[in-house]
Amino acid sequence: MNKDILLKAQNLCVKKEICIWDIKMKQQKWELNDDDIEDIIEQLVGNNFINEQRYSKAFASDKFNFNKWGRIKIRYELSKRNISQNNINKALEQIDETNYISVLQTLLEKKANTKLPLGNDNIIRQKLVRFAIGKGFEPEIVYKLINKIV
Repeated sequence: MNKDILLKAQNLCVKKEICIWDIKMKQQKWELNDDDIEDIIEQLVGNNFINEQRYSKAFASDKFNFNKWGRIKIRYELSKRNISQNNINKALEQIDETNYISVLQTLLEKKANTKLPLGNDNIIRQKLVRFAIGKGFEPEIVYKLINKIV
């Protein structure tokens, strides 16, 4: 195993939280063989440079707080990165339900006050539903809030 590559991987981990999938993608770009990739990942996990539970919590928190993503989209993105369902569930549990609904309501109200056609409530509802579901929010919560707004 190349010590320079290990150091490069450690530096990536120090800069931001990354998961095993992220590091595998980087290392494939570095054109390493599978044995070297596995050795480096083993070292990074063993020395706590990579911790998937910590990663999933940081990912969920960042995507909710900064990107205003809903749980469905966060779950999907974490699943794409091969994060375990247990870690995904723990990450999503940390999102405060009151804050979650408040963020969704704010998003819907802002969207309702922008370039949507006036007068036709059904079209407004459809556009708001499509917008909120696209952001990854659960349909049942979306419908309840839209009925209050429109």
